[in-house]
Amino acid sequence: MANISLELEHTTFTAGSPVCGVVTFRTGKVTPVRGLGVRLHGVEGVKQSAARQANVSAASRRFLRQDFVLAGRAGLESAASWISDTWNTLMGRISHTRLQPGVSRHPFCLFVPPTAVPTYDGEGIYTSYAVTAYADRPFRKEINTTIEVLITAAPKSEPPHPFATTNNGLEVELDSNKLPAGGTVTGKFRLQLPQGSKAEGLRITLVRREVASYRARMKEVSKAEIAVAELEFDDQKSPLQEGTLSLQIPPGAHPSFEGHLIALRWTLRIETQPIGLAAVEAPLTVVG
Repeated sequence: MANISLELEHTTFTAGSPVCGVVTFRTGKVTPVRGLGVRLHGVEGVKQSAARQANVSAASRRFLRQDFVLAGRAGLESAASWISDTWNTLMGRISHTRLQPGVSRHPFCLFVPPTAVPTYDGEGIYTSYAVTAYADRPFRKEINTTIEVLITAAPKSEPPHPFATTNNGLEVELDSNKLPAGGTVTGKFRLQLPQGSKAEGLRITLVRREVASYRARMKEVSKAEIAVAELEFDDQKSPLQEGTLSLQIPPGAHPSFEGHLIALRWTLRIETQPIGLAAVEAPLTVVG
């Protein structure tokens, strides 16, 4: 009876890095195969509990398939290609690789795409990756074994990316809206209140949003306040307030990403206290 095993040097990889290991194939007789290989595949999706609450489909989608062929040809990707291959085999138009009895070891290295989104397991959405070793046999069930792997974002050094926004008398200028996890958002504000109005201070909130594609548009499936800072004005009777603001992004904040089906987005919300006088939102990009 034929069997296959997979060994990886690691189970955590950075986007753009190699995934290396060894595939071992054992068989007691000559075994025809369409292909013997290794596959890195990624899946993204919306969790069922979040889908119900947001009234969207709990869909999943394979967004990555990368094959490293050790013998024969790459695995078939669709039912149509399988039917075509089977028919051509029956007609004698295709010959398959014949693996000899015994134990064969096949080292390999394939690369994680540098643009691969990192593994994410959120409240409402997820991305996951796995490496599968397979022996694709004609007219018989594929033999395979799978190891789940973790993909992390490649470290990036982003230049400052200033951002400014204004609404209802509240002007905010950020020194940069692209920062790494653990970095601090800094900037300045100017608040001009209507005559007779007064504000006690500002509330600065870092908001994480998980969104999913639904009927050709992106819909929010989860929202959470991750960090909050409060700034109190010295002269609360003055209609004009000016100053600086800052808020640290938690070191464990997951990098922003835009997938095919889902996305993770960050927003900085600055609003007056009491709430209702003025508020602005600024998009943030958390880089790896």
